Amino acid sequence: MKSPRTGTRLTALAAATLVVAACGGGSGGGMYTPPPPPANVAPTVSMIGSQVADQDTAVMVNFSVDDRESGAAALTLTATADGTALFPEDGVVLSGSGGARTLTLTPLEATTGSATVTIRAADPQGLATMRSFTVAVNAKNGSIRDKVFDVLPGQGVVGHVMLTKEPILISNTSEDHRYRVDDIARLSEICVPVIHNNELIGVIDSEHPEPDYYKERDIKILTTIATLVGNKIKQIESQQSLEIKQKELASINQQLAEAQLSALQTQMNPHFIFNSLNSIKGMILDNEQKKASRYLSKFAQMIRITLNQSKETFTTLYENMEYLESYLMMEKLRFGDFFTFSIMVDDQIDKEDVLIPTMMIQPLAENAIWHGLMHKKGEMKLLIRFSLEGETISCTIQDNGIGIEESQRLKQVHQPKHQSVGLSNLRHRIRILNEKFDAGCSLEIKDLSHSPGNGTGTCVVLRFNTITNKPCV
Repeated sequence: MKSPRTGTRLTALAAATLVVAACGGGSGGGMYTPPPPPANVAPTVSMIGSQVADQDTAVMVNFSVDDRESGAAALTLTATADGTALFPEDGVVLSGSGGARTLTLTPLEATTGSATVTIRAADPQGLATMRSFTVAVNAKNGSIRDKVFDVLPGQGVVGHVMLTKEPILISNTSEDHRYRVDDIARLSEICVPVIHNNELIGVIDSEHPEPDYYKERDIKILTTIATLVGNKIKQIESQQSLEIKQKELASINQQLAEAQLSALQTQMNPHFIFNSLNSIKGMILDNEQKKASRYLSKFAQMIRITLNQSKETFTTLYENMEYLESYLMMEKLRFGDFFTFSIMVDDQIDKEDVLIPTMMIQPLAENAIWHGLMHKKGEMKLLIRFSLEGETISCTIQDNGIGIEESQRLKQVHQPKHQSVGLSNLRHRIRILNEKFDAGCSLEIKDLSHSPGNGTGTCVVLRFNTITNKPCV
């Protein structure tokens, strides 16, 4: 099959040389020399064709010679390849007798290319005829190979089909001016366009050395094949185009998810800062300057850690615990001895190896303090525990505060128009982490007031898959 801009060309021979004199024997054992031909009548040389022989290691050029007066046997034949004479010791053999001859060429070099073989026939009077033929072979592996060359619309038979988009059958190419020689001249050619929705995709072209070889039946067969090929090409193009668009869409979605995740983490910083400044304000109003100063020092340290961790999507459990403990020590300055906290980790968990999503635990602890423990009278306890459940890490945050229902009731009384962004941001981050990293993250919140024997308080469980290698972001 040739594309609209390309055709097919065979490759080359190694250069070699040979001069062969063709002589015939007569009766009586003497040398017979036919009478000389009339003046100005030169011998004829006609190309029959070429073929691969000897297990694809040689090319045989078949041709015929004739001289009407002296006969073919008296002709002197000379063969050259790209202007270089061909000698028998270089793997070239001239065989046959009379008018039918065969030139066998065995490539010697492991190279490929193209060569023009020229046959010169000269009679005893010195009149000569030269015919040139392009012969090709892959000398490296001994097989004929294709070589691409350009075919422009209107150029040759293929170019004609490109313009008309109609199939064509040529019974004798020697009588058709549109015929263009590829590797060697052939006498029959059939050419069929590959069309899909009136768009020319390519051309199927076939040639044969015998005249009148192809029939109308072959046109119908190749037209059917061309239709199937055209449909398949368009199907493959559509699939490739769809795959490219899907990759582009996935890349856009990934960038969007990263931007959303970064924006949510950035939004949590002001939420934490707002709550901390409210604490400092309360200490100053209560004339607790020393406590406010210590709190402010801890707050500055927290800001620095927050800024560093907000750049990362995943950090180690050790880093998260360090950040969490710094925050809880700040809150203990505000509440004093009434507030106690505990952070526990199962022995099976390697704190410095396991990665967890950044800034996921602190907002839950902050929420427990500000909405559960702050309004409780008496001792305030906060328990945080990391445990391993198969391939899942579970973080449990439990307080003995006033519970969810009471917290919601107080909120309606004191801040009816306030919309908390802490938990909504956290849920949004969980959704993005699951979509982008398959984190297996889930959040469960229970009001312990509904559980017999537990008193009041809230239990929050955050679960996520165990991660030890930082995912690509």
